[in-house]
Amino acid sequence: MIKYTLEANGSYTDNEVGWQRIVPGSPLWPDVQVWLAAGNTPLSARPSALHTLTGDAWVLDLAAAQKSMKRKIRAERLIRLSGGIYVGGVWLPSDPGSRTEYFGLLEAARAQIAAGGALGDLLLVDGDQVEIETMDGTYYALTCRKAQTLIDDLSKLDRRLRRRMRAHIDAMMLLANLLAYDYSGNWPAKYEGEM
Repeated sequence: MIKYTLEANGSYTDNEVGWQRIVPGSPLWPDVQVWLAAGNTPLSARPSALHTLTGDAWVLDLAAAQKSMKRKIRAERLIRLSGGIYVGGVWLPSDPGSRTEYFGLLEAARAQIAAGGALGDLLLVDGDQVEIETMDGTYYALTCRKAQTLIDDLSKLDRRLRRRMRAHIDAMMLLANLLAYDYSGNWPAKYEGEM
């Protein structure tokens, strides 16, 4: 086993006594300098928390790395689930609270149609016209048809996000250097403006 590891911050770690950090001026610093002067080469810094020291080399724990990357890809999907949905020329919130509200509005639209309303009618709840605040702070008047379209589009967004997540996980699993996999591309668009 190589005795010392050179860390990114310039300190050394003694691999034989545990993970003891040795910095300039510490009592063990001269020992490191003597060891280096004898022509020894320290181990490079640990590449990531997912690497373990095996003999004289850092080895990636593949199962842990795959689990970590899957977690990151799933987190990206969750971020995008709440990243807004583009409907009728505007960006509407798509966070869990808004989704719950939209399902309630769909039920209100169905009740309005059952009571004789038309798909193109403005949606009314307790006699008031329903307007949803968009992601840019303006308001969007909702019709019965738009309430249905909104739910349909949310369902489509969810399916596209799940397919992208699965495609990213599958692609990452094929790579030898899976920690370098870039999962940021090819997702459905999300709102990029100020909220």
